[in-house]
Amino acid sequence: GVGIGTWKGVNTIWNDIQNWCDAIPTAATNVIIPAGKSFYPVIITASPVVKNITIAPGGSVTITGTGKLGIYGSISNAGIFNVADGTIEMLGSTAQSIPAAAFQNNDIKNLVISNTAASPGVTLGGALNLYGKLSFTGSNQTFTTAGFLVLKSTAAGTASVADITNNSVNSGN
Repeated sequence: GVGIGTWKGVNTIWNDIQNWCDAIPTAATNVIIPAGKSFYPVIITASPVVKNITIAPGGSVTITGTGKLGIYGSISNAGIFNVADGTIEMLGSTAQSIPAAAFQNNDIKNLVISNTAASPGVTLGGALNLYGKLSFTGSNQTFTTAGFLVLKSTAAGTASVADITNNSVNSGN
């Protein structure tokens, strides 16, 4: 049967209860995006959150515009996870990783590090091309890139790293 956190694909709207069994996912929900659905989520708002997200072969998630997905746990993607025009926020309180090939074409627009774990915080497991902004939301947060992060600018925009050491807001990042 369809369990809590399993996408039903009635339409593309993440925050539509019809797409979920019983409840829209929270920070404690393990989300599964299975294959064979009529519609797949297109995240266009900044409110969606999950604990762990698993995208099956044939499944897809797209984040676009002001859309953001907050992830408190892990990412497992064997389908399509398109964030070329979207934002991922890593929100865990224990070490998190962004695995190799997590996102379509290894592309992401914006990445927000809000992980509160002691180092290593968030670790990058493979190539990641960032076209927008890398930012931190607090102090003493770590993002271990292992040499895999590439900031890429295009005619449409310049990749950047937000101020991560402003002592009145952020320090120790």
